[in-house]
Amino acid sequence: MTALIFILVSLFLVIGMPVALSLGVVGLSGLFALEGSGAFFGVTMIIYESLRTTAMVLVIILVCIIFIFLGDFLEVVSINIITLPIIFPILLAIGIDPVWFAVIMTINMEFALITPPVGLNLFVIKGVVEDASLMEVFQGTLPFMLLMLAVLAPVILFPQLSLWLPFMVR
Repeated sequence: MTALIFILVSLFLVIGMPVALSLGVVGLSGLFALEGSGAFFGVTMIIYESLRTTAMVLVIILVCIIFIFLGDFLEVVSINIITLPIIFPILLAIGIDPVWFAVIMTINMEFALITPPVGLNLFVIKGVVEDASLMEVFQGTLPFMLLMLAVLAPVILFPQLSLWLPFMVR
């Protein structure tokens, strides 16, 4: 229970900084708007949007770290049952696209399937290749883990990579 409280406090701290900065920027832009500086207000709104986008990316990165950590000890179904009721409403409230999150979560869950020591696919491989030790199987997954992280980074930084096909269907 204390771990859950720690995770929630960490989440609010990560979200709180960009939100506090955004509130300060909005307040300052209101003051300048009262002074008649409309151009400054426009620039401030651009800064506000960039901070909002940065906050969303930081939250997604934090969620990915949580998923990767939980993937070390839990199976995929357990991670989904434990985290989705808590994380998903928060992500929707801050404006994260559910399709984008689903793609990111799928990549993270696939990552969890090959993460030692509980990765289900590791034991499947060990059962198929009987003469390999479990340590060799663990070491053999390292390039694939790095590859998954290399795929995850652009999907997080450029949401359009995962959203263009669903938008074409609509």
